[in-house]
Amino acid sequence: MTGYLQSPYRVGALFGAAVRSGIEHANRSRCAAARCRRYRGRAAPYGAVPLFLDTWGIGAHTAELGYSRHWGDRWLVDGYVRYYRQDHALFYIDNFTRQ
Repeated sequence: MTGYLQSPYRVGALFGAAVRSGIEHANRSRCAAARCRRYRGRAAPYGAVPLFLDTWGIGAHTAELGYSRHWGDRWLVDGYVRYYRQDHALFYIDNFTRQ
């Protein structure tokens, strides 16, 4: 056994009886992102939508909108707003009903 669940102090309940965990499930994740930036002279509005999903039930979603503008030859001003949301993990179970 490897990873976080290998600790001898990690126990679970099986029909109410304390048993040591002998299985650890690996997490598999998938990511995707879409980004767009449109240059118009010295300015560029942009947007991004990254997504993240994994086998533990965690889903993260981000939406970002922004605007970049060159001021003179030496300055770039960049402003944006971002929305972020993440779900909780589903790997914790307090009392198992099967082994």
